[in-house]
Amino acid sequence: MKKVMTLFLVGLILALTGCGSKTESVPEIGYEARQAIGDDITQYIQEKIGYNLNVNVLNSEGKINVSVSQKMEPGVYFDKFAMICETAAAATEVALGKYEIELDTLTVMVQSDIYDKYFLNWRSKDLKIGTFADNTKDSPAGGTNYKIDDIREYLENNLFSR
Repeated sequence: MKKVMTLFLVGLILALTGCGSKTESVPEIGYEARQAIGDDITQYIQEKIGYNLNVNVLNSEGKINVSVSQKMEPGVYFDKFAMICETAAAATEVALGKYEIELDTLTVMVQSDIYDKYFLNWRSKDLKIGTFADNTKDSPAGGTNYKIDDIREYLENNLFSR
């Protein structure tokens, strides 16, 4: 009976302390770290292209979600969107290396300062290929597997159809 009770207590202790458990906890990326990453991305974008964009960094199970957004005049954002995506991706890549953190998703969105429903959006998990949405005309366009060069080409081809 003593052996059974001892085994039971050892099992109970292991269960309560998490020993022997196969689940691994995911580290939380703290507020200060997210703020520093956001500040670095903001500064990089400001230095490279002169825009002061809104940057938010959120924790996503040990990875980060980076959101870069701004409201602009329609002609400006339509003309500059690919450059903004390219610079935001480069800034995010630099920050990931500096802080040794993995990316979950980068989202870049530029919205009309006149009509909230008009926007361009690109979401990427690898900073190279992502989902693109053009919601600046009567029939929204876009799709998956868009590289930044694909966005640039799309915008150049559709610039005068506005």
